[in-house]
Order: sequence, then structure tokens, then C-alpha cells
Amino acid sequence: MNSVCSTSNEHPVKMKVPHLKRLKRLSLGGFSHSGSVFMLNNEDRGSHETLEGIGILEYLTESRGFWKSRTEFIFAGIAYCVGVGNIWRFPQKVLIHGDGLYLIPYLVMLAVLGLPMVYLETTMAQFSKSNLVNVWRCCPILKGVGISMMTMCTLMHTFYPVIVTYGLIYAAYSVSSLLTQADDLPWVACPGDSCGPRAFLNITNQSRAELFWEKSVIMREDLTTWTDLGSFSLPVAVGLVLTWFMVFFSVRNGLESTKKTVFFIVPMTSILLVTLLIRALTLPGASIGLQMLIPSHFEKLADQAIWKDATDQVMFSLGIAYGGIIVLSSYNSFHNSTHQDCVLICLVDTGVSLITTVIMYCVMGTYALETGTTFGETVKKNSGTPFVAFSEALSRMVFPAVWSVLFFTMLFLVGLASSFQTVLANLTTLKECWPSLNHPKVPLTAIACTGLFLLGLPLTTSRGSNLVGVIDFYGVGFPILVLAFIETMGFCYIYGIPNILSDIRMMEGDKAGDSLYYRITWFFLPIYCLVVIVLYIVNWKHPVFEQDQEYPQWTVWFGFSVLFLTFSPTVGWIMWVVGSTLVKGGSLRDTLRPEGTWSPALGRGCCDGCLANYRLRKLDLESLSNMDLCRQRGALCVSLEQTGFDQPNSLPSL
Repeated sequence: MNSVCSTSNEHPVKMKVPHLKRLKRLSLGGFSHSGSVFMLNNEDRGSHETLEGIGILEYLTESRGFWKSRTEFIFAGIAYCVGVGNIWRFPQKVLIHGDGLYLIPYLVMLAVLGLPMVYLETTMAQFSKSNLVNVWRCCPILKGVGISMMTMCTLMHTFYPVIVTYGLIYAAYSVSSLLTQADDLPWVACPGDSCGPRAFLNITNQSRAELFWEKSVIMREDLTTWTDLGSFSLPVAVGLVLTWFMVFFSVRNGLESTKKTVFFIVPMTSILLVTLLIRALTLPGASIGLQMLIPSHFEKLADQAIWKDATDQVMFSLGIAYGGIIVLSSYNSFHNSTHQDCVLICLVDTGVSLITTVIMYCVMGTYALETGTTFGETVKKNSGTPFVAFSEALSRMVFPAVWSVLFFTMLFLVGLASSFQTVLANLTTLKECWPSLNHPKVPLTAIACTGLFLLGLPLTTSRGSNLVGVIDFYGVGFPILVLAFIETMGFCYIYGIPNILSDIRMMEGDKAGDSLYYRITWFFLPIYCLVVIVLYIVNWKHPVFEQDQEYPQWTVWFGFSVLFLTFSPTVGWIMWVVGSTLVKGGSLRDTLRPEGTWSPALGRGCCDGCLANYRLRKLDLESLSNMDLCRQRGALCVSLEQTGFDQPNSLPSL
């Protein structure tokens, strides 16, 4: 568009706006429209409250969508962070380390690693309103990190929906028992010689819940070689279809459909979780389990394993370096109080983990009381398979079908929410980096969901649960630490903590940008991540399965190929940028400096003087006032050509 928008007080400002029908649905306050031309009335040009209140500026400058309120972002953040890892992975870590002593390193890591990294990612994304790739305009040499994050999330979503599907299967069996008024749950009534449609050998030392898991859920066969993956498990395959169908409908319309889904899932899971907690605390053996949460054996704090597990769990639970937080935060209003939102999301995520741990210990204590076994024996027996542990423990409660329906429905919903938030992050990045994919005739969402479903289909075979361990270890476990290290290096050391803090001052005010806590934690983040990576490599052990059996050699090579696939975009981009810079006779320092298109979302409609002041970091009161005034006037102070809207990789032009 070539029109120059005047800021004169004598005539109203005109600008053509796309998507007229959507815009007409907004309450336009000081705007009037004629055809596709909207006019900003003179008396409302400087009214920041009027414009921000109706959200018209966000629409004019961001056709990609935005959160209309802080509540929407908080709900989306909670839905993204709270997942299957909170329900079974965190309690399992506590059980492995014996008691509540594990909570000490976890809370420490949450304070020094979790919250600072969540706030760091949220700040960079909200400031620039950029996706996983474009957020690295602040450090062009690391743009490949965003692609590596997308690759890792793709690998994770080959197996994560399968785990979510297990919850759906158990919920379906529980509903069936409830509707048929069966005397026992299926995994309780399962006899040793006829559970499931297939024969299984060597079952003498297995509980009925374990038999049900192996013969009716994953339908494991007695396979002699790893070259034979076995037959498909019909319940898991059908459940996986339903799971991806729900994910597709949750993201088919982008941000709008996501909003509706999270506003259902978050309150529903909260109600289910509180209901289960109240019931668990009233169980006869609850006190036995809760006693085990009292920390003891403090000498274990000197063991690096417990700190490594705490670090791993914090990053996995909050979704750090996966990219979801970056994309969700990019939809925020520029002046959103990011810090308060991050604190709340982290507290809710940790609270859910603690509540599920209390529930786990209460039901396991009841199980130990009724069976006469010690609590330690019960934990040792069931910690290997969380679904077996929870199903067997829930069967000991009064009205077990009701509580099983509630628990496994909650497990499925939180896993589903995390899945579609991550898929949304990848789709957003693809559509914005390659606009041709956003064509109506290219059903990108359907193609992506179908492709991920097909990649996950081999994991529904008899060997599927074993392959999950390989992909999890090589494709997600170690790579997430490396990507977190590179991310913190790029943001904190190359772009610089002083620049980040000045960006925060622009968004949230001087008080938010003068935090000593974040100055210290951000400085040590790359160092700590590097230490954990070194310890990880020094103590490197290939994953094992079932009774400490080692995986065959071909799975190890498969795992290293997954590692190569994850890191190749980062390494390849660095090599290409360095090579092209040297060929052109440029300086490598230029690859570490922000691109010309890197600017605050606030200033994308500002005049050249305001943007020059920002790039020179002349952020005095007068400069900020001028920049804010430009933004308040609706990005109408200069021509679009002068602001750089028409440059490649810039925001969509108005």
C-alpha cells in the first residue's frame, strides 16, 4: 500500500484495512468507516485508553491475532505447562527418590532456572511479537535454534499423544464399567488366563493391573527379535485417531479455536483435581502415605542425580526451550504485565504437581494398608508403569469406577491441552515464515496433524512402549538441555541482559526493569545449563527397558540419528551465516548484532526518529513518550515504506 497517512489535526486519517467483516464486528469507538476506508476522528487520535480498550491497534498492526485479555494468556499458559508430566512424571520422580526430599531441589531449580527462563522467553516474544524463528532477529546467527525447537517438538509429538491416548483408553474402560454397573474395574476382574484377546507367557509374577496393561491396552506379544515390532494395538491406534482428531479441531482456526478449548479444559481439570484431592485426603490410609512426604536422609542432597532429575523435571513441566511459551507470549499486548503472569503460571504448574503427588501418596498408602505390604514395597512394585500404579491404587477406593473416570479424564484433558498448544506454536511459525503455506487451498493444519499421526502409528505396536523410551531419551531429554543452553547464551550474553532489561522498562516500566533477581539468575543460566550438559555426558548411559535389559545396537544408532536431526538446523544455519558473511567480506560481529527489522512491537508504527532512538538505546522519558504517542495514533505518523513494513520477513502490511 502506497498511501501516506497524515497526522494533521485538521483532517481525519484514512487507511485501508483488510478483513473488513472481522473489523466490523469490533466496537470501533472513535472510528467511522465507509467501504474499506476507516477514519480516526480527530478527538480520539491521542486517546490511548480508547484505542487500547477496543483493541483496534492490535488488529491494525497484528493480523496474526492477539489475546484480548490477560486471562486468556494465563489460561493458555497453564494449559500449555500443565500436562501429563505433572500427573505421573513428577510423582514418579518423588517416589524414585524416596520421599519429599526431592521437593527441595525441585523448588530451588524452579526459582533459579524455571521462573527466570519462562520470564526470559515471555519477555523476548512479547517485546517483538515474533515466532520461534523471527524472535532470533535479535541474534541472527542463532535463527536455526527456532527450527531445532520445531524439530524437537515434532519428535516429541510422535510419542506424547500416544501417552495421552493411554489415559483416554483407561477413561473409556472406566466409563464402560460405570455404565454397565460392573462389580469391578476391568483391570481388577482381569483373570490371569484370559485377560485380553491374546496369549501371553510368563505371567505368574504379575498383578492383574499389569496383565491388563500388557494384554488389553498395549497388547504386548512374546517377540523374540527387535526387527519385529509386532501387531498394532487396536485400542491404542483407535484412541490415537481420536486424540489427533481433537487436536485438529482445537487448532483448526488458529488462536480463536484455541481460546475456546482452554477456557473449557483449564476449569474442568481444576475441578476434577480438587475433587480427587479431597477424596484422597479422606482415605483410610492417607496418613500413612503423607508421612512418607516428610523429608529425610538429607545427605542425598549431595547426590548430583537428584539435582539433575529436578532440573530435567522443571524444564519438562514448564515446557522451557520447546517454543510454546515464545509463541503464546507473542500474542500478548505490548504493555502486558508479563512478570506477574509468569509467576502465576509457574505457581499453578508447581501446585498441580504437588497436588497430584499428595493424591498419589494417599492412594498408595491406602493400598499398602489394605494389602498388608509396606509402602516401600508398593512403590517399588508400581513405579515402573505409572498407569499400572494409578489404576491399581484407584481400584482400592470406594466407588472405584467413578474416581477412575475422573482421574483418567483429567489426565487425558491436560495432555490434550499441552499437545494442541505445542502444535499451534509450530503451525504459527510455519505460516509466518513461509506465508505460501497459509493459503486457504493448503490445509496445513490437517496435513500436519495427519503426518504426526502417521509418525506415531508405529508406537501403537507391541514394541511401541519400548520405542517411546528411545525417542524420549535421544529426541527430547538431552536436546532440551543443549537448546536451553544455546537459547540463554543468545539472549543473555549475545543480545545482552542490559538490553533485555531496557526492553522490559519499555513494556512494564522502570520498576520491572531494575530487578536484581533476574540480573543474577539470567547471568548464571548459561553456566548452569553447561554444567548439567557436561555431567550428562560424563555420566552418559543408554536407556534400558524392562528389568534393566539394554536396547539393541540399532536403536542406539537410531537415537543418535535423532540427535543429528534435532541439532542439524542450528549447526547448519550457523555455518551458512558465517560462510556467507565471510564470502561477502563482512564482519562476523554483524551476525551477532540485531537485524534492522528487530524492533519493539510498540515501535513498528513509529517514525524513523523514534526507531533510531531505540536502536541507540536512547530511551529517556522524552523518547519513550514520542514512541508511545506514535503508537497511540495507530501507526499513522509516516508512510509504510519508511517504517519498513514492506521489507521481507517484516510484519504483514496493512
